Amino acid sequence: MSLRYPSFDAIWYGEALRRRDLGPLLCNELFTGVSKRYVNEHRDYFRRSTLRARTVMLYDGDEAQRVYLILRGRVVAAGYVRSILGAGNFFGEASLFSALVAGTITTSSECDLASISKPGLHHLINEQPVIATNVARILSGYVIAMYETLFGAPRQPNDGATRSFLEPRSDFGDWFNDSP
Repeated sequence: MSLRYPSFDAIWYGEALRRRDLGPLLCNELFTGVSKRYVNEHRDYFRRSTLRARTVMLYDGDEAQRVYLILRGRVVAAGYVRSILGAGNFFGEASLFSALVAGTITTSSECDLASISKPGLHHLINEQPVIATNVARILSGYVIAMYETLFGAPRQPNDGATRSFLEPRSDFGDWFNDSP
């Protein structure tokens, strides 16, 4: 039996985000369309920390309580697909939907991270709905990438004999029509 330590997420708080960290934060696709002034006014929602290489942050099956943005360094997400994330990337956004972590998240080099709690991000989304749009766009990109990884090629329209669950419907109105 292996000894398992508590999730890094459960014990990590960090220090307040510094003004110089706003640049990488604003360049992150999560905050596309959000003003620099707004992010600066709400930077207290974020926490900053520096982690040593090979620090396990989250274990497969943990429930993430924060969204992490990488300011400097690299993180390895090893799950269904192995991903190496660098500065400007983020992870943990699935925590918005109470999803469990699907892989182990480990720093591969010394990292500077900014994080925001789930309630904090929900507050920002309520004030800036464009953030929710960004999250939806990013998550749909993950679905498309997963489809391409699993099936080996970009999704192509089919011949009409069968329908893919990802394919848009043009005959949606016929479903509700009572006439034959």
